[in-house]
Amino acid sequence: MHIKPGEFEKKWDLIINEFNLEDKRWFNDMFELREKWIPAYFSDTRMSRLMKTTSRSESMNSFFNTYSQYGNLLLHFMMNYDTTIQKQRNTQKEIDHQTKKAVYKFIPPTQRNLQRFLVLPIQTCWSKKRMGVIQSGITEQKQ
Repeated sequence: MHIKPGEFEKKWDLIINEFNLEDKRWFNDMFELREKWIPAYFSDTRMSRLMKTTSRSESMNSFFNTYSQYGNLLLHFMMNYDTTIQKQRNTQKEIDHQTKKAVYKFIPPTQRNLQRFLVLPIQTCWSKKRMGVIQSGITEQKQ
């Protein structure tokens, strides 16, 4: 959902008035910080490599839904939360360990690759330049 800042402010005012939240400090503080958390205010900022808030939220919801069920008590949620966070930390440690112990092999270029990617382009460039010199010489001789 993409809206302009003016439209956001109108909808914000409607909600604040409808629920009598005008005197609530938290809502006033959040409104003051709107440029930092409302996409309408930074839609012109390129964020192609950043995960959007909704994607992060959906990802976390999916993650926790694996370990919780509708109607669970708060105690069950907290136990599942601890288990889930511990599993996430262990997974991250394992990935870090695999990355640190990885061995990367240098594969030297073969003669064929050298010919294809280095020698031929240089020859082509030199030949075109040389051909240009020859053509300009022929043109000068005709005149």
